[in-house]
Amino acid sequence: MTTYMALFQRADDGSVWGWIPEIPGATGMGDTVEEAEASLRAGLAIWIETERESGRPIPAPSVLAARPLSTDLA
Repeated sequence: MTTYMALFQRADDGSVWGWIPEIPGATGMGDTVEEAEASLRAGLAIWIETERESGRPIPAPSVLAARPLSTDLA
């Protein structure tokens, strides 16, 4: 099993978008993080299947961890 780090961000319209930095074009969206994650999983599966069928390599995960980072400067 390969584990990628997914990132989620709320859009101006309130929807939640998710993506994986190493996988360009595989995105997901929903009204909640959980919905966006499910959509992203489906998008990732399609992306990997397409890449394999085309004979292209699947990138290895490169993000070790994602954590909130607070600052008083913003």
